[in-house]
Amino acid sequence: MNIRTILLAVTLFMFILGTGGQAQADMAYSTPPSWMQMTMPAVTFDSAGNKLTVEDKAINASLGTNTLAGNGNLSGGIANFDATQPYAVLNGTAFSRRMGWYDPNEMTSSAILTKVQSLYGPNANIWIQSMTKSPGLNTYLAVGNYGVNADGSLIVDAQNPSGIIYAPIFGTGASSTKWKWDGMMDHNTYSVAFSAITKPNQIFSAYYKVYVGDSAGNELLADKDGNKVASAAATTTWLWQGPSFAFTSLTGAAASTLTESDIFTYAGASTTIEITGGEYSVSTDGGTIWNAWTAAAGIIADTNKVKVHLTSSATPGATAKATLAIPTANGPGSFSVTTLGPDTTPDAFTFASQSSAAVSTITESAVVTVSGINAPASISISTGSEYAISTDNGTNWGNWDTMPGTIANADRVKVRLTSSPDQGVTKTATLTIGGVTGIFVVTTSNPVAPSVSFTAVTGAPANTSVSGMPFYVMSNPITVSADSTISITGGITPQYAVSSDSGVTWSAWSATSPALVVTGNQVKVRVVPATTTFTTSLTKLNLGSTVAGFSVTTGYANPPSWMPMAMLNVTLDNTANTLSVQDENTHLSFANGVLPALTYIPSGTYDPSKPWNVLNSGVAISRQLGWDDATALHGNGITIVGGLINQVKAAYGATAEIWIELISQSPGLETYFADGMYGVGGTGSGASGTPQVYSNSVTGLPIIYEDNYYGIFGTSGSSTKWKWNGTMIHNVYAVPTASITQPNQLFTATYKVYVGDSQGAVIAGSPSTTEVWSWKGPATAFGFTSQTDVAINTAVESNVITVAGITAPAAIFITGGEYAVSTDNGSTWSAFSTATPATVAAGNQVKVRQTSSAMAGATAKTTLTIGTFPGTFSVTTVNRNGNSGTGSAPTINDALKALQGYHDPSSLTPAEQIRYDVAPLTAGGTPQGNGAVDVADVILILRRSIGIGSW
Repeated sequence: MNIRTILLAVTLFMFILGTGGQAQADMAYSTPPSWMQMTMPAVTFDSAGNKLTVEDKAINASLGTNTLAGNGNLSGGIANFDATQPYAVLNGTAFSRRMGWYDPNEMTSSAILTKVQSLYGPNANIWIQSMTKSPGLNTYLAVGNYGVNADGSLIVDAQNPSGIIYAPIFGTGASSTKWKWDGMMDHNTYSVAFSAITKPNQIFSAYYKVYVGDSAGNELLADKDGNKVASAAATTTWLWQGPSFAFTSLTGAAASTLTESDIFTYAGASTTIEITGGEYSVSTDGGTIWNAWTAAAGIIADTNKVKVHLTSSATPGATAKATLAIPTANGPGSFSVTTLGPDTTPDAFTFASQSSAAVSTITESAVVTVSGINAPASISISTGSEYAISTDNGTNWGNWDTMPGTIANADRVKVRLTSSPDQGVTKTATLTIGGVTGIFVVTTSNPVAPSVSFTAVTGAPANTSVSGMPFYVMSNPITVSADSTISITGGITPQYAVSSDSGVTWSAWSATSPALVVTGNQVKVRVVPATTTFTTSLTKLNLGSTVAGFSVTTGYANPPSWMPMAMLNVTLDNTANTLSVQDENTHLSFANGVLPALTYIPSGTYDPSKPWNVLNSGVAISRQLGWDDATALHGNGITIVGGLINQVKAAYGATAEIWIELISQSPGLETYFADGMYGVGGTGSGASGTPQVYSNSVTGLPIIYEDNYYGIFGTSGSSTKWKWNGTMIHNVYAVPTASITQPNQLFTATYKVYVGDSQGAVIAGSPSTTEVWSWKGPATAFGFTSQTDVAINTAVESNVITVAGITAPAAIFITGGEYAVSTDNGSTWSAFSTATPATVAAGNQVKVRQTSSAMAGATAKTTLTIGTFPGTFSVTTVNRNGNSGTGSAPTINDALKALQGYHDPSSLTPAEQIRYDVAPLTAGGTPQGNGAVDVADVILILRRSIGIGSW
C-alpha cells in the first residue's frame, strides 16, 4: 500500500474515532473475561446404580457486559475486546464464564471417566447434549486461562493466546448440539447478543442431557459385556439473568409514531449519559417530574430515573432502535420498536364457474377486487392459465401474464384459460394471492346426450391412494334394454359389474368381462375419481349402440388412510425389567427390507376447513406406522386387565405412564397425533379420543369432523416427549417438499420409549428402549442446489437432475424461469423454454435457469413441477453488507479492502463491488448503495467494524 493510501486510512480512522482522551479510551481494549466467582456444578457417576447426576444449580448466573471486576462482581459499561483475540466473539454481547462442568474426583482413581469406562468399556465417553435453549443463547468451550485451545492439542501462552479461537458448542454456529466432555474441569462461556436482549433482567435457560455414549455420541444401553442396562442419563437446567440496563422491546407499533420506553433506575456515581437514535428524559425526584426530552449528552446521578423515546419506522415490520449509553451501567441500554408487519393475506375470493363453454376456446372469468391487505402481496397462476390486473378500478388492464408478480389492495384481477378440446370436460385455473386461492372452473358443453345416463356424482374425493387402495366411486344400476356387447372407456380404472338376478348377486368388477349382456340384466360401473381437485371425468359404458354416461366431479381429496396398517407392538418384560418395540424390519408389511413409503400430496389437495388441511402445503406423507399394545381393547380407548399400561402401573405405581421421546430425526420430518379413523378426536395429551366412522355407508363419501390434527414430537412447537396411553395410536408423518431433494430419499426418527411420571421424568430403575423408524421418500422427487453470492440481474443455470420414478411420460411446467431437457444423457439439450417439451420421460435430464434478483441480498425462486412433484431452484444475490462474505458484520480488513477498491476498482471482484457499496443508507438504516465504492462506503464499513451503528 502506498504512503498516500496509508495516510488516508489514518485520516479516516481519526475521523471515526475522534482525537484526544476519548480516542485513547476507545482504543483501550478490555481484558479477557474471568471465570470468577467460579460456579462449577459437580457431575458424578454411581457405578452400582448406573446413574449420572448433576449437582443442582441454585442461582441464576448473571450475564454482564464488561470484564468482571474483583471477586466476580459485575463491572459497568460495554466491553471492547481486541478484535484479533479469540474472545472478541463476545463483543456486543452480555456474557458469563461462571458456569462449567466439574468432576469432584477428577484427580483421583475414582475419576468419573474412569468409573464410566470400567462399566461400559474403554471406548465409552461422557456426552452432554443441549436439548433446548433460549433463542440467542450462544455457548463456547472455555479451557485454559482465556477459554482458548479448545481441543487440548496446543500449548498456549496464557499471556498471549491470540490466534486460538473460542470453539462454539451446543449448537452455536454450525456446531453439534452434542459435546464430548473429557471429565476435566471445563469452563463454558455463555453469551447473548444485544439484539436478543429485549427486556431488563431477562432470563435465559439451557436444558441439558448428560449421558454415556460411544465415540459418535450414540447413547450406550449395554455394558462392556453386551448386557443391556437402563439409561444412565441425567438432565439439568441452567439459568442466566440478563443485565438490568435494557428497555423492554415493543412490537406491533403503529408506523411513524413517537413511542416511549419503560423506566430504568440508575444506581452509581454521577456520570455522563448519551443517546443515539432517539431522545431521553431524566427524573431526579423518583419519577414525579421529568426533564425535557433531549438528544444532547448530559449527566445522571445515583437513584435518578431515565426513559427514552423514538419515532417508529414508517415501514411495516421494520425495527427502529435507540441506544442509551451510561458508562457505569451494566447492559446495552437499547430500546427497540418494531412496527406492525405487512399483512399480505387477502380476504377469501372466488370466480363464478362457467358451464356449457365451447371447446378449445379462451374463456375469461368475472372480475374480483382484492381486499384485506396493507402491503403488496404475491400473485401466481396455475400452469396453462393467465391473469390480468387493473390498478384503476377496471378502466385499464395490464397484459395477460403467467409469471408470478405482486398485487395491491383494491386492485382488480381476472383470469382466463383455454377450455378443454373435449366435450363435457372441466378445466380449472387456480389463482393464488398471498397464499389464498381462488378457483375458476370452466366446463365444456356435453356431447350428444347418451341414450342412458347414470346419476352424476359431484364432490367425490380426488384420488390420492395414500398408504392404501384406490378410492372408487360407484354408480347406480341401470337395466339393459336389448341383448348387446358391453365395453367401457374413459375415466381412471373404469370397471363394470353385471347382475342377472335383479341385483341380488353381481359378477366381479372387470373392464372386459362379461363381454355380452342380455335384456333385463342390470349393470353398474365404478371409477377412480380424477387425481386433481374440482375436475370432471366422463366414463362411457357402451351397450351395443347405446351409450350410458357416468359423470364424476371431484371436490377435495379423501383424508389420508392408514391402510395397509402397520402397527408396531410395545411390550414389557417384568422379569427382565425391559421394554421392547417390535422392530420395523420384522413387520410383515416390510418384508425383504421394504420401507414404508411417503406419498407426495400436492398443495391444496385437502379441504382447508378440515383437520387434515395441515398437510396442504405440499408434503409427502404416511399414516402406515403407529404404536400398539397387542393386549389393548382396540376401538374404545381402554385396555384390558393385564394390558401394557396396567402392567406399568402395577410395577411402578398408579402415576406411572408410558412416554415416547424423540431423540433425533431427519430434517423436515413432522409428526401429527392421529387418533380415530382420520387422525382426529385426539387431545394431544396422550389420551385417546373417540374413533370415527370411515365414511357414509350409502354415498361412500367422508364424514366431516371438526377436531384438529395435533403436532407431536417437536412438530409445531410441541414437546419432543409424548405420553402414550397404551392403545392403538396412528401417527401421520409428513415431510415438506423443500426437504425432499432426491428420489427415494431416506428419512429416519429415533425414539426412546420409557416409563416416567406424569410430567415425563424417568422413574428410577424403570426400563427404556430405543427404536429407529425409517421411511422412503417419493421415487419422483428431485431437488436443485441453491446458489448464493450471485451477481444481480444475471442469468443463472441450475445443476442437472435426472427424471425418475415414473412409468409413463409426465407433464412438466415451470414458474419463475425456464427449463431445458436432454433425452441423451446430456449430449444435446432442447432450447430453454417455459412450455417445450410439455412432457418428460424416465431417464430424461432436466435443468432450469432464471434471472437473479435486481436487489442485493435478495432471493429469487424458480419452481419446476414434473407430474405433481415440484422442485425449487433458489438463487440469492450477493449481500450489500460491507462484509467479505464470511460473516454478518464488516471487519477492519473489510474497511481496508474497500479503501483499496476506492483507489483501484479493478482490485475488487464484481461481488465485492456490490458487497462494499453500502452508502447511502435507506431511511430504515439498511445499505442502499449508489453504484460505486467511495469514501462514504469506507467510512460506514469502518464505523460498523468497530461497533458503531447497525444495519
